Amino acid sequence: MELFTPFRPMEPKLMGNDRVFSDPKYIYEVKWDGVRGIIHSSQGKVKIFNKKMRDKTLQYPELQVFGQLDYNLILDGEMVVLKNSLPSFPSIIKRDFASNFSKIKKLEKTLPITYCIFDIILYNNQLLIEQSWQERQEVLSEVKKDLTDFKNIFFTDSFSKGQELFEAIKDKKMEGIVAKDINSSYEVGEKTGRWIKIKYRRKQYCVVCGYTIKNLRPSALLLGVYNDEKKLVFVGRAGSGITGENFNKLVALSKEIIIDKSPVINPPHEKLEYIWLEPRITILVEYAEWTEEMALRAPVIKGFTNIPPESCIF
Repeated sequence: MELFTPFRPMEPKLMGNDRVFSDPKYIYEVKWDGVRGIIHSSQGKVKIFNKKMRDKTLQYPELQVFGQLDYNLILDGEMVVLKNSLPSFPSIIKRDFASNFSKIKKLEKTLPITYCIFDIILYNNQLLIEQSWQERQEVLSEVKKDLTDFKNIFFTDSFSKGQELFEAIKDKKMEGIVAKDINSSYEVGEKTGRWIKIKYRRKQYCVVCGYTIKNLRPSALLLGVYNDEKKLVFVGRAGSGITGENFNKLVALSKEIIIDKSPVINPPHEKLEYIWLEPRITILVEYAEWTEEMALRAPVIKGFTNIPPESCIF
């Protein structure tokens, strides 16, 4: 492993949220809803890579502050954009996908990032991957002293009780927690289970934009959410959670609002038969997470609602 050479970071293994636990062999951290960022810094030069080893240095100019340090460093963390003190995944995706320099500079002011540091891989010329999580944290505490005056930098807190932390993130409707074996080495590119992610299934109000037809029968609802520009965005399909009887009732009630053209700005391009509807009907959906393509992962319909469509926002 060398400075400025990208690598795949260690990743947590997914565990169901029904298996939240507290064990003295583990510590527990908030799972930040952002973009993984590995920072390489040496003698004024800074590079940022994501977990897929793509160079993201251009997208996050505020992290050039690490170039002020006079020693070699590789850090592991998460880039997040905070709204109302909570991570906003749609906002960090705007930052991550921006490629125009002038747009990036504008977003730097309107959607400033916070870099949440949770591990250290290289310090001076010492590679730390064979050391335990606990030993690496002791080194990281030394780096923390040099970063106290840096803006947009946050060091992730560790907790001893996983169940209490999970209840706290549920109250805030955050993504989940990560349990880490305090004796775990940093296993580059691995997902062995020494780190475990426990996710909270969150809820989102969506507009029913239409439905798909399969074998002459309705098969899934087409979901939309309004973005910051008040435009309706397609965020995926959901068939789970709605009975055939309720689906048939929806189809019967929606006959008067069928339209010829998609009401969303990014209609899907799959080779399916779509019936599009005026954006009047709203539902509550439970989901696992947002994907990088801003789609709901594993959505399950919880029921129809009376909230107005314009209230279905990211």
